[in-house]
Amino acid sequence: MEKEQFNNLSQRQKEIYCFIENCVYDASREMSKTQAVDAIFSRFIELDIPSEDIPELKSSNNPFENWCSLSEFQEMFNYGSTQMAALLKDTTLKVAKVGKRKYILKESIAAFLEKKSKS
Repeated sequence: MEKEQFNNLSQRQKEIYCFIENCVYDASREMSKTQAVDAIFSRFIELDIPSEDIPELKSSNNPFENWCSLSEFQEMFNYGSTQMAALLKDTTLKVAKVGKRKYILKESIAAFLEKKSKS
């Protein structure tokens, strides 16, 4: 970006631009693609931008709002990895695997708990 263009940005836009620039620099070091995405994502989270400020997240069509990560799920139950592995064998839980990461459909967690409450 040209210096004149940069100077015409709002303070918030300048912060975001610099943040992205730093993320790209950090990610361009010798990292795998997954590590680079994780690094950029964790840096983005640090910005703590309200979702109202990001039009893509404002929409109720956010595909991620219905899923939780395995670590969030594990924290919910305060289980260790062995207990989680056994729990994930239950077919009531809908699990998506992306690379080495697992995500659980929130609706299936509710169904799982409902099933367990009837047992």
